[in-house]
Amino acid sequence: MVAREMGLPVTHFIAATNANKVVPNFMKNGTYQAEKSVATISNAMDVGDPSNFVRILQMNQNEHSILEKGFSAYSYTDQETKKAMRTIAQEYNYTADPHGAIGYLGLLEYQKDHPNTYGVFLETAHPVKFLEVVEETLGKTLTIPTKIVEVLSKQKQATKISDYQGLKSFLMQE
Repeated sequence: MVAREMGLPVTHFIAATNANKVVPNFMKNGTYQAEKSVATISNAMDVGDPSNFVRILQMNQNEHSILEKGFSAYSYTDQETKKAMRTIAQEYNYTADPHGAIGYLGLLEYQKDHPNTYGVFLETAHPVKFLEVVEETLGKTLTIPTKIVEVLSKQKQATKISDYQGLKSFLMQE
């Protein structure tokens, strides 16, 4: 949305999400009501009070009527998400993660009422991040890319930092 304000030729944005449908509910009724998060297979979307939505509202003068001119929001169940993952795999020979499948569903839903549009939906992660869900849904074993295997085989390191000065010192190390 910031890029659009800077001149990117985008006319509409779609927020597609899972069962955590605070934003789709707002777009339907104009009232923002935070909810308790619901656990889903698309866990990065498991947010019941999305902090980034405040910025979207501010960019639209906190006016529902302004926002709805260039923004839609939809939500999908885990079952709908899995069905979309299978469809994408069968029709496009592409393995989508659950988040990408939800984006795909949102674009398709928007296009029902706007058939002469085209769009882009974005993935948030490699499907192996959701290995168990993707393999079970698609009924196949994924090949884990070499670079991901390398990262997963490294020794995990953690540094405890308890205050700002500790963080500053850690970041300033050479």
